[in-house]
Amino acid sequence: MQNLLTKFGSFLWRMHLIVIINIILIISIAVAVVVLQGTSEAIYLGIIVFFLLTPYTLLFKPKTILSRNILFMSMYTYFTIPFTLNIWVLPLNISIPKFLFSIFVTSILIFISLYFYNRKNHLKEFLDHSKLSLDIIRFIFVVILTLTTVYAMINNDFSAFKSIVSIFEYNASIEELRKSYQLAFRLLAIPFVFSASVLRIVIDWVSLKK
Repeated sequence: MQNLLTKFGSFLWRMHLIVIINIILIISIAVAVVVLQGTSEAIYLGIIVFFLLTPYTLLFKPKTILSRNILFMSMYTYFTIPFTLNIWVLPLNISIPKFLFSIFVTSILIFISLYFYNRKNHLKEFLDHSKLSLDIIRFIFVVILTLTTVYAMINNDFSAFKSIVSIFEYNASIEELRKSYQLAFRLLAIPFVFSASVLRIVIDWVSLKK
């Protein structure tokens, strides 16, 4: 029994350590802000902190970035990491289109790097797992966009959104905030949905060639 538990613990360490750490991290942040402050602004801030801390968590085990685990790839390889690597350029007053394009390019470069890394020994597994992870990303953004649209249609309280995104004037009307709210989420979805779609086509093309 003890040997089985040891093997199980070793498996978690090798395959899912970073995922588990970050899931615990974001749940802890969400619970903390709800209990201590109970505001949606704090929850949004906690999620942003989660995104920003991801690269530093990965430093504990750099080889994990090369993981072919579907859950890891959908949460980090093609989602969190491209976003985090580029969010630091926002204080440089870079334009939003350039920021979004940079996320898109980063996702493509990550895929290319992993493709050549897995080309000799694990290419089929890498391609199959990438397809599933990219489908998960597209599904996530479809759900997010649907829910935010419904929220925007039935809820007129956008004070939380206005305080998080400081580019909007505080005297903006409800209708202006509603449109801005929907626009912001759609803009954020563009690089991820586009890169997921492009890479999905590339994967299918490579698979046919094989």
